[in-house]
Amino acid sequence: MSVSPPVFSPLPEHTRHHEQLISTLPCAVYDYVLWPDGRSCFTYISPQCADMFELSAESIMADSRRLWALVHEDDLNRLQSEDFAARRSGRGFQSEIRIVLPSGRTKWMQLTSRPGTRFLEGQEIWSGVILDITDRKLVEAERDQLLEELRDALNQVKTLSGFLPICASCKKIRDDGGYWTQLEAYISEHSEAEFSHGICPDCADRFMAEFRETIATETRSRRGQDVESQ
Repeated sequence: MSVSPPVFSPLPEHTRHHEQLISTLPCAVYDYVLWPDGRSCFTYISPQCADMFELSAESIMADSRRLWALVHEDDLNRLQSEDFAARRSGRGFQSEIRIVLPSGRTKWMQLTSRPGTRFLEGQEIWSGVILDITDRKLVEAERDQLLEELRDALNQVKTLSGFLPICASCKKIRDDGGYWTQLEAYISEHSEAEFSHGICPDCADRFMAEFRETIATETRSRRGQDVESQ
């Protein structure tokens, strides 16, 4: 529930100067009152609110519910609880919330305020700052997504460690179930490695020597058979 803000006399020169300084800030500043019965009132909010909330300062000061209505439904209860808790404790207040603008866009806002020394109808006036942190939240979301993708990638990496029981003759490896598996199959199953088969020079020389010996043996055998047949 909102109440009408008090009516002030024309601003003196030093106050107009302060208004000019405030208009250069990249945030909105405000004075706000919240009564225990739920009534609230913005006694002041700077002109930056028009760009941030698509609402004029005059409309927000006329009815604070217009600004509360922009708060994302998933953040509203938390914000109200934090607001009341801060006022009960008398300590500084800070919260990060989403708002849904009249145009339908969603923004992230950071609210920070502290109690002052002025009062309205017996209640402290809190002065605060509203900062648009949408860009920061987008960067954080991209960072969190990248970290999640990296964690998924690390979870998919398989490593081999410890002692592997391997046959000294055929080089098969005994798995956890007691079965003997070909070396290539075992490593492929427990790592990201893939095999491309070839023949090393030593094995190529050995195979060629065995091949030549086999050909020579067969040739001698055929010659022996020809002699016997004569």
